[in-house]
Amino acid sequence: MEASTDLRVGGGWRVACGPSADEPYVEDGVFEVVDPPHRVVYTCAHCVSGRPIFQTRITVTFEARGDQTLVALVDAGFPDDEIRREFEDGWPAFLATFARVVATQ
Repeated sequence: MEASTDLRVGGGWRVACGPSADEPYVEDGVFEVVDPPHRVVYTCAHCVSGRPIFQTRITVTFEARGDQTLVALVDAGFPDDEIRREFEDGWPAFLATFARVVATQ
């Protein structure tokens, strides 16, 4: 797995992962809004074999709730419902892992 992030408006990010280093699954995009500690908005190009197959726009908001933070995430722009359903399990699994890591800090 490879990952890089330039967290600023206009900055890019990239993640390459998968079962084969020869043909990784790649996601990359550009940060459109970086408004700490409230919101981050960025694009996500989903690529296979080096070709973008579609792009979504992700909005993440952070809301203080006492000594906790509510994280809300919207991933919009999937080309059709079938592809959106294929990705439905990804974000909940990622956010559950994120919550476990943050809880240990």
